[in-house]
Amino acid sequence: MEVYKSPYKKFVTGDRVQILKGRQLLSPNKKDTLAVKLLGGPNQAIYIDAVKNPDILLDTEFLHYYAYKMGEITSINDRLQYVVNFQPQVIAPYPLFSGTLYIDRETLSFTRIEFTMEMRDKQKVTEVILKNKPSGLRFTPEEVSYIVTYKQQGDKSYLNYIRNEVRFKCDWKRKFFYTPYSVISEMVITDRRDDNVSKISGKQAFSQQKSLSDEAMVYYDSNFWGAYNIIEPTESLESAVGKLKKTDY
Repeated sequence: MEVYKSPYKKFVTGDRVQILKGRQLLSPNKKDTLAVKLLGGPNQAIYIDAVKNPDILLDTEFLHYYAYKMGEITSINDRLQYVVNFQPQVIAPYPLFSGTLYIDRETLSFTRIEFTMEMRDKQKVTEVILKNKPSGLRFTPEEVSYIVTYKQQGDKSYLNYIRNEVRFKCDWKRKFFYTPYSVISEMVITDRRDDNVSKISGKQAFSQQKSLSDEAMVYYDSNFWGAYNIIEPTESLESAVGKLKKTDY
């Protein structure tokens, strides 16, 4: 996919995502498929960028919702980082987060943000993340967590990687046992252009109203999905990127 990012001084409403290639792998046994749709998908590249989209975490108007505490200085990629831990100190109409900010000691730019949605009120969490489920299915969230990293190039830092994990359990009415599920989505930037960049048009952009599972086959290209660009489920996406970039498509 391609992501168009406007300058960080502007709002995220100008950012857009376009799907270029896609595929979907389904179990041949339909009983193995759980028809639950969760908030997320390709547009996480826009809205989980907590620096560009302060509404999710860093809006100055709501900073008092959190208690902050300095942690011990650490190092990431041989650069010293300030560490700031935070947790909710108020009850809001929506779920807040707890987590850790890593800030480059020299440039004061964000290097890494880890945050987890509070589970104090699971009904609030469900209202935020659950888009659709079959009638009669009981959905209980257990964890919603995010990792966002930024990479410094020259005198600027850019969005580099996003990881989202959702753990939940489901059971059907009249059944005694529940089944645990875990969904992990990752995005890593493999190439970046700053010059002669055209904005993705509204027609080409992947709509927030669409579901990736419903649309994946629209973008299927049998010539693209060769044997050399398959990432094993246990393989880190970041470590696999080097291999993919060397592949001649």
